[in-house]
Amino acid sequence: MKAHITPIASALVLFIATGIAVQFSLISMEIGAWSYGYIGVFTLIVLFFHNQLIQSKNTKSFITLVLGAIAAKMFITLIYLTIALYTHKDWEMNEKLQLAMSVFIAYLVFTVVLSRAKPSQN
Repeated sequence: MKAHITPIASALVLFIATGIAVQFSLISMEIGAWSYGYIGVFTLIVLFFHNQLIQSKNTKSFITLVLGAIAAKMFITLIYLTIALYTHKDWEMNEKLQLAMSVFIAYLVFTVVLSRAKPSQN
């Protein structure tokens, strides 16, 4: 369980940052809800990949897993943004930009968390 503290702590910081951004009207309430959903989904995905990375046995498998995780996260982000933007065609450009920036920040944080995972030393 100790190995999963980093992704969970990152998710909590992102949840708090999103809440602060909503409170100070930096992003709208609806964009905040979509950001919370993205962070929640990505916390589960990152926990899965983080566990796989920690259990990797050698450097080659670690690199393969990191690149695969980044590709999977990128594809899932594309699907998430497509669904959000397609179902909300009435959003103004400002709202679309708020969603894109909040997703980008969360994606960047979770990518750093994954890339800093250390494989087990057996």
